Amino acid sequence: MNKVRVAVLADIYKKYSKTVSLSLFNTYMRDLNLPAVEMDELNRLVAGLAKQDTDSELLHIYNNVKKDQLSLKDVVDGKSPIIYDITTEQGDNYELRDTDLDKIIALKNKFIAKNGNIPWGKIKKMCKQSSLEFEVTPEFLRLLDMREADLKQLPKTTQKSPDELIGKLFENETAKLDYHTREIQNEKREYNKLRRELNDDLIWRKQILKAIPDMINLIVPHELPVRREGSTLVVCLSDLHIGLKTKDYDLAKLKMDLVSYVADIKAQVNKDKVAKIEIVGLGDFIEGAYLHATQLHELEFEFGEQVATAIQVVLDFIGYVRQIGLPTSFVAISGNHDRSNEANKKDSLPTDSIVDIICAIVKSNAEDLDITYIEPVSKLRHLETINGTNVCFVHGDRDKVQNKDIVAKLSEYMDANIDVVVAGHLHSYWMNNVGYNKYVIQSSSMFNGNSYSEALGVRSTPGQCMIEISTDGVVTPIFEIFE
Repeated sequence: MNKVRVAVLADIYKKYSKTVSLSLFNTYMRDLNLPAVEMDELNRLVAGLAKQDTDSELLHIYNNVKKDQLSLKDVVDGKSPIIYDITTEQGDNYELRDTDLDKIIALKNKFIAKNGNIPWGKIKKMCKQSSLEFEVTPEFLRLLDMREADLKQLPKTTQKSPDELIGKLFENETAKLDYHTREIQNEKREYNKLRRELNDDLIWRKQILKAIPDMINLIVPHELPVRREGSTLVVCLSDLHIGLKTKDYDLAKLKMDLVSYVADIKAQVNKDKVAKIEIVGLGDFIEGAYLHATQLHELEFEFGEQVATAIQVVLDFIGYVRQIGLPTSFVAISGNHDRSNEANKKDSLPTDSIVDIICAIVKSNAEDLDITYIEPVSKLRHLETINGTNVCFVHGDRDKVQNKDIVAKLSEYMDANIDVVVAGHLHSYWMNNVGYNKYVIQSSSMFNGNSYSEALGVRSTPGQCMIEISTDGVVTPIFEIFE
């Protein structure tokens, strides 16, 4: 059985109907400079495909082409089926091939046929023996259902011509399309879809930018004395999730806790000899709207207002910190909740984030705020040398700070000998001493839990993290806890 013939079957099924005509099939074959087939041969091809094992390469090719995860050209060029990237409920990522999904489906159906239930624990254990590991999450189950539904669908064959088949779809004789015209039509439809999405995105951005000038209020610092020598206090601003509303958390609670945070920053400055303050945004400034659709009921206000509010909250926080009277700087990176296209992360650019807007506003108002704006090394990670200590700031969704090799991994990636890694994302405090004056530090979030964490059986201590770095580079983490 030929891989290209199987891919042709899938492409016809996808673009026309579940019925494959002999003449349409041979049109494909001629365009690919391959020999035509007889009706009996076409029937044998379909029948043979139906008998393939679920983990057969041919069936993988058929299903991937049919789902637009592999093109006919890919098969002709010898490309392989795709790999799925899956995110766990803890925010970790792992990969599964379609062959892995088919093995899991086969085991699942075997248990259903045997005793009518699905013992996922036993299935995971059996798969682990062959180095296949996965987590049973809603995303995984949806992917599994889609895969299993596709495995059951095969086309029928007929000797009717393409014109007869298309004639059932179009009443007007002049509207009949041959295979080449349909290709052009499909490409045009995809182009128009992308154009509409781009226009929608541009309109959204213009609306946000138009709203910003009327919304911004700057807290201008007073003329206060400035100490010139002493340590640097890194003030983390992590996982605000502005727009989230639970029984214990909303915008009013956030503002109240940030006022308390500023008071404790001032107390720390007065307690120790601090010369300057650096505010570092670790991502997830907003809750978003469609990142977890099951949590829409927990939104206090919608996406656009979340962005505008986040800008004002950040500017207010910077202004109050600057009034302490020390030189102040600001830098921020993006979190997974900050991306502008939330509905499908696979369609998002990694750096397409509302943090770009926040940083742009802070940068443009830095002179009025009397602060120094620091451009991050990248939108997702920032490396800075503070008093001789190399500190790497990440959000934590892409860089798993609890992995033992995280310091080595980031040191290699950033091409620097990293002393301290600072992250957020997991909404809880965690710290590991990985060597003399070397730490991996995880800051908490501003709230103690939502329906997502409740489903996981996890509650966190709300708060933030400060890190004091002395003039000789000694690191002192300080955990700020909110009631």
